[in-house]
Order: sequence, then structure tokens, then C-alpha cells
Amino acid sequence: MQLRTDLALHAALRSLQQVVLPAVDPENEPAQEQLQVVIGLLALLAARLPLEFTFDCDELERLACFAAELLELSPDSAAGVQMAQALAQGQRVLASARVSPADLQSEVKGLREMTGRFISEAYAAADDVRRDALSALVLAHQNEQLTRERAWLLPQGWEPEPEALPALEVLLAERKPAAD
Repeated sequence: MQLRTDLALHAALRSLQQVVLPAVDPENEPAQEQLQVVIGLLALLAARLPLEFTFDCDELERLACFAAELLELSPDSAAGVQMAQALAQGQRVLASARVSPADLQSEVKGLREMTGRFISEAYAAADDVRRDALSALVLAHQNEQLTRERAWLLPQGWEPEPEALPALEVLLAERKPAAD
């Protein structure tokens, strides 16, 4: 199964177009029509997914500008004070959202590749004690990552004991802060 939404959407589309659509009775016009609607919607979602974050940032930026213009009309009212607080919060969020999801994914990939190279070199140069420590650290990280990935896919029903797996929201809330 795919973790990345864009890959999963494209796989689902391909399955619907190449397997399901040909298997649906051509005489069943409502089923054919509804399947085409679903395929069209999934194609639209797949096409728009890369733009979703940018779209949301653009909307927040436009709303912030609009709120600032509105605030000029009545800044001292009770609603104006609340608007100023909401505007400040929106501007803080917008300022922190300057990294795009594509940049984030690129950095994940780059750091993943670099850690793989580092592990290989460090393991080759290490003594037995450091190799054991390196192995333990790698296994602990991989176990944590695998647990997160299994939790991501939990709604699909593949886990034999789903109650034994923490909810994705819990795992994400427990994340460790990045090292400085």
C-alpha cells in the first residue's frame, strides 16, 4: 500500500479505469455514469493535490489582507479588537507556512539518503561496541517509523490487532522536537 496520497490516488484511478470500468455492464448506464463521475473526481483531486497547500496559504493571505482593510474601518470596537487578534494569529501561521510541502518532501528524501550513506560509512569504520550502538539506534528508529506508517494505513483494515496500534494522531502529537 502507498503512504503518499498522490501515488495512492493514481493507483486507484488506474485500477478503476483499467479493471473496474471494463467489468461494469455497459448496459447499466447509471453505474457507468457514476463510475465516470468518481474517476473524474479522483482525477481532479490527484491534479489539485499538489496545489492544495498553496491554495490554502493564498486564501489565508487574502483573508488577512481583507481583515486588515476591514479593521481600518472600526479598529476600536469590540469586534475590531477580536479581529486584530485573529489577524495577528493568521499572520503568524502564514509566516510559519513559507516552506512548501514539496520542499518538505524533498528534504525528507535528502536526509533519508544522507542517513543511509552515513550509516554505511559509520558502520564500516566502527568497532564492535559502536556497531552495536549504531544497530540499536537504527532499529529503534525503523521500528518507530514502521509504527507510524502502519498507523497511517490503519483505516484500511490490514492490521490483525488494530487496537494494539496507537492512533496516528497520538503518534504525531508525541513527536520529538527537531535537534538544533
